[in-house]
Amino acid sequence: MSGDFDDFLTRAGIRREHSIHDTPQQLGVTEWMNRSIAEGVTTLLSQSSLARTWWEDAMTHWLHGKIRLLSSTTAPLTPFELFYGRKPDLSSMHPFGCLAYIHLQKDQRPALLLLD
Repeated sequence: MSGDFDDFLTRAGIRREHSIHDTPQQLGVTEWMNRSIAEGVTTLLSQSSLARTWWEDAMTHWLHGKIRLLSSTTAPLTPFELFYGRKPDLSSMHPFGCLAYIHLQKDQRPALLLLD
């Protein structure tokens, strides 16, 4: 509970409210979003058959798509449109865990062993 932080909030016109310790019920929207992210990531990992080590990438992918979808709280615009002021480019959207290839320039490719 820093006094400097309280001063910053006051200058910025932000009212600080405290919740009761160990009562996540008071943070309904935050708890709902945390659960939505966890369920979305779990679904992506399950459907792609990837290990839990891909959790961070799955979360980034899920959130990337989430802000580009319509929301009842931001309709008729998406969260992306509200923030950036333009429609999102969806041409780069791909299923999570889809097959991908790495292109190596010819000079970076390993030499192939030729057998007689």
